[in-house]
Amino acid sequence: MSSFLIGIVFSQKSSQEDNTPLSFYTKYLIPAPKHYPLHGTEARIDENGNRIISTNITCWFTNIDIKKRHEDLILYKTYNPREFPKYDNYDAIEVSKTADIPMDYKGVMGVPVTFLDKYNPEQFEIIGSNRGIDQDPNGIYGRGSYLNGKETFKRLFIRNKKPA
Repeated sequence: MSSFLIGIVFSQKSSQEDNTPLSFYTKYLIPAPKHYPLHGTEARIDENGNRIISTNITCWFTNIDIKKRHEDLILYKTYNPREFPKYDNYDAIEVSKTADIPMDYKGVMGVPVTFLDKYNPEQFEIIGSNRGIDQDPNGIYGRGSYLNGKETFKRLFIRNKKPA
């Protein structure tokens, strides 16, 4: 059995300006062995008797230059140190939801990886992440990030290019 893809697949093309990724979401439907339980709303047996399961959502990143890549994320919150605490080990603030990015903060912010789906290279600069120590030649980014002694989930470090 072979797997197949449901959704639109775009070929990768380099942008003239930069190679910043853009994300596309899609689903894989995969034939499953007979012993595998069929759980979930998309698990089924097809017309040929194959047991089919879904991977749920798979995220694809590419650098295709399309209109969505240039849409500004609408920011409505303002910086408040109580709402956006600083990390214990980075000179950056924690923003737990992409929708809550403060419009007026000029420094570095740690945001969830789901930010990539909203990323506009004209509005934000991606500086690094809290994983992958070899990504930063200065050795600043790439370590786990901590708030009040507790490690956070994966974060991207960004800076707003157009703070209000």
